[in-house]
This record gives sequence, C-alpha cells and structure tokens, in this order.
Amino acid sequence: MKNCGETLGDQVIVEKILRSLTPRFDHMVITIEERDLSTMKVDELQGIIEAHEQRLNDRSSKTEKTTEVSLFSRSKNEGNKSKKGKGKWKGDHGKKQQFKDGKTNSEQSSNQRG
Repeated sequence: MKNCGETLGDQVIVEKILRSLTPRFDHMVITIEERDLSTMKVDELQGIIEAHEQRLNDRSSKTEKTTEVSLFSRSKNEGNKSKKGKGKWKGDHGKKQQFKDGKTNSEQSSNQRG
C-alpha cells in the first residue's frame, strides 16, 4: 500500500494485525481492542503478542511434561499387573498343603513352634 502512495497510520496497521491473528489469540485481541488503538504503536503490539505467545508456549510445554510424566508412571505401573498378589501375601496362604511326610502345613508349623 505504501508503494501505491497510500500512507497508513499506526492505528490502521494495528487493526489489520489484530484482524489477521489466529483464533488462538482471540481473547487477547478483545483485551487489546478495549484500549485506545489510536495511541498504540506497532512495536508495542508486537511486544504484547510475543509475550503472550511465549506464555502460551511455556504453558503447553509444562502440560506436555506433566502428561509425559503421568503416562510414564502409568505405563510403569501397568507393567506390574502380571503379578497376582500385591504386597507380601502370596496366593498359597490359608490353603492346606500336603508334605512328603503326610503332615499338612498347619501341622508342620505347630511342630516347628514346639
């Protein structure tokens, strides 16, 4: 437009930039439009947009890291599902076992105590 001899003020350029932003910045555009656009410079708008974009990127990277950690811990815990028992108790407690000498496990343990 400058090549055609038309001079654009900062307000017109700021409005065009705000219209061209993606929906990701909609809430920021609304906030900026509530200001007095006639006094805003292009450099000021650029700084606001870059700062906002940096905050969005930081948040998304933190979210990705926490998602990675939770997925890692979840997959690590799912690897332990093949074990039947959880804790110190095994599946043979409470069942009577017959030993070679004909005694059961309860009789054998009473002999060991006394």
